[in-house]
Amino acid sequence: MIRFDDEKVKKNPYVEDDFRNTLSQYGDSLLVVSDEDLIKIHIHAEHPGFVMNEAQKYGDLTHVKVDNMRDQHAALSNDYDGHIPAAASGEQKDFALITVAMGSGVSELFKSIGVDEVIEGGQTMNPSTEQLTRSIERFNAKHIFLIPNNSNIIMTAEQAAEVSDKDVRVIPTKSVPQGLSALFAFNGMQDVNQNQEEMTDSIQHVRSGQVTTSIRDTSIEGIDIKKDDYMGLVENKIVSAGDPLNETLVKVTEKMIDEDTEMVTIISGEDAEQSCTDALIKHIESHHPDVETEVHEGKQPLYHYIIAAE
Repeated sequence: MIRFDDEKVKKNPYVEDDFRNTLSQYGDSLLVVSDEDLIKIHIHAEHPGFVMNEAQKYGDLTHVKVDNMRDQHAALSNDYDGHIPAAASGEQKDFALITVAMGSGVSELFKSIGVDEVIEGGQTMNPSTEQLTRSIERFNAKHIFLIPNNSNIIMTAEQAAEVSDKDVRVIPTKSVPQGLSALFAFNGMQDVNQNQEEMTDSIQHVRSGQVTTSIRDTSIEGIDIKKDDYMGLVENKIVSAGDPLNETLVKVTEKMIDEDTEMVTIISGEDAEQSCTDALIKHIESHHPDVETEVHEGKQPLYHYIIAAE
């Protein structure tokens, strides 16, 4: 995180799109969010020092977190048993972040942003109150944020928070995009109430879309859907059914983009098609030149694509 310095910005005016384009040459999985006081940056980079040098042109470093993703990946590959080792002993830390997600790529993305534990779960596979409670109890932290990422899990998360003796705050995220937005709003230097307020507020500014296939013939909201049809959803409402995958992607994205949209994030699933991903990026670039695009390989089941517009 960088806190803007007025003198530096006078000499080197900050333009978010230009700054994002500059950083993109140093790595991938790039996220940049700024307000009038701060720039928050997340990136997978071979040389993080180059990124910091660019960022310091606009202000001073206020918070830095650098992890070796190769070491983390090797440790997970060798020792992963379904849970990230928790801070169950030793010195108590201020915060712990727990989220729910499906897909190895989505899980890695959450971990890279700073999540302490990712519980496997989501649509059709909701974790139980007991599972969430066990995860909460493993952490030695003053405050714990629980981020469910699915409307069906919010109530379970709230029940787990109620039965725990710890200070557990549930951020009512209904989708992976909302979860990512909430986590990017988290600031370990702020107090728990301010974090809860800003994380909850952040989910109001992101729109979520999904592309999946129907498991049976059905009719929803007057739309006839056949088994194995592609379905496009925006905020859980069907906006496309029966179209080819590439057309479904375009229809979903067009329903999400408006005049205030600055960024579209595309999370590709196990059944995504690279040609469709590339075609969607070209469509956005040609029809919405002011909108930035990011692509992450989520490897999630069920959903060919998860899309966020902010």
